[in-house]
Amino acid sequence: MNDKMRELEKKLKAGEGKANNLDGVATSCFHIGREKKQQNEFDTALIFLKRSRKLARQVGAKKREMESCQQLYEIYKEQHEYEKAFNCLQNYTTIKEDLFNIEKSRQFAEMQTKYEACQKEKEAEIYREKNAELERKIVKNKLVEEKLRKLSRAVEQSASTIVITDHKGTIEFVNPAFTRITGYTYNEALGQNPRVLKSDKHPPKFYQNMWQTLMRGDVWAGEMVNKRKNGDLYWENATISPIKNANGEVTHYVAVKEDITKRKLAEEAVHKAHAELVKKNAEIEKERKKSDTLLLNILPAKVAEDLKESGKTEPQAFDDVTVFFSDFASFTQISSMIQPKYLIGELSRIFTAFDEIMEKHDCERIKTIGDAYLAVCGMPEPNPNHAGNMIRAAIDIIHYLQTRNQESDLEWLTRIGIHSGPVVGGIVGVKKYIYDVFGDTINTASRMESHSQPMRINVSGETYRLVKKDFHFMLRKSILVKGKGKMDMYYVKE
Repeated sequence: MNDKMRELEKKLKAGEGKANNLDGVATSCFHIGREKKQQNEFDTALIFLKRSRKLARQVGAKKREMESCQQLYEIYKEQHEYEKAFNCLQNYTTIKEDLFNIEKSRQFAEMQTKYEACQKEKEAEIYREKNAELERKIVKNKLVEEKLRKLSRAVEQSASTIVITDHKGTIEFVNPAFTRITGYTYNEALGQNPRVLKSDKHPPKFYQNMWQTLMRGDVWAGEMVNKRKNGDLYWENATISPIKNANGEVTHYVAVKEDITKRKLAEEAVHKAHAELVKKNAEIEKERKKSDTLLLNILPAKVAEDLKESGKTEPQAFDDVTVFFSDFASFTQISSMIQPKYLIGELSRIFTAFDEIMEKHDCERIKTIGDAYLAVCGMPEPNPNHAGNMIRAAIDIIHYLQTRNQESDLEWLTRIGIHSGPVVGGIVGVKKYIYDVFGDTINTASRMESHSQPMRINVSGETYRLVKKDFHFMLRKSILVKGKGKMDMYYVKE
């Protein structure tokens, strides 16, 4: 701080009597004082700010003096020296008022000078303005004339039909495009009503709505079919605008029409092609659904889906499956007594009912061979209730045949065998797909069926252990089964 003060003292002595140098020192003192104030070094700040105020007062730098008073006021206020702060504030206010009055007087003198100059220039300006206004009118008239020439050329050369009518609809003007598109010459069109182009392809309400819009003073826009002089029909995209006078009264109508016949014919062709495409797609979808239905009739849903997505399906092992096997008692004797066509019809109706019952209980028919019917539960989708579902399906089949036999001349008595265990399922063949199941579980289910009685459900010990708490069973004596030895079997009690 002492170094800065000594440097400032040198500047004061070197510039003594020179106002510019004193003003520069005052400015330096102000900046140092303000910096010290911001650093909370108030004592040092007071020294520099007082010196700045004194020097500014000597050289008449009122603005710098006012700024120094403001900084001193803030320091005294911070130090609670309110009397000194008040004096600084008074000095600040007085100087600010002096500066305002000086500036006000300067501005007044400047405005007075400008006013006097304006007064002297006023007459000359008025004269110049009159000449300029005259020149602008001349230029404006030339621009209007040029615009009118351009507009006339645009109307004459426009590819769109332009028609002007009076407020009653009488044609007063048509451009060359009107003749080219409609076939009517300029003289033939004058005095006519636009109805001369009417094609009768639109209902009366169409034209009523058009005129109601125009009578309201609104713009009408739309597409319409009109008739050429030679009787040919064509499409137009029209915009009809009312022209109003200064009082808002409609005096004329301007119609701008574009021939869109080619576009409409193209759209019609596209719509027709689209309709054909939709029809063909519907036929394809119908055939696809028919194919899907046929595929689902010979394959399980999951296997059919795999074939559609990837074109192949791999054989798969299933650990927990219940197999249903049935045939009809005395089938050979019955088939020899009736016509083959009637026999096939009977089997078809019965097996269709079997299929519906199996589907109801989440079971899947695998195949039929003659009077034999093979179904599974627990594949290809795993099912923890496979044994219970299959027994319920078997019970429903017994009930179905009992009801049917009461109403039919031909009595059908089925033997049912059920066994649970692991199987392997997969596609057999590459041209005619057949989904089949393999494994000892299938053979055992067949043995259960062959050791059953008409209209009874015979289940193995493995199936019994899975559902013994859910159904009532009757234990049979152990039976010697070919290739299996003695096996426990149970009849389901309905």
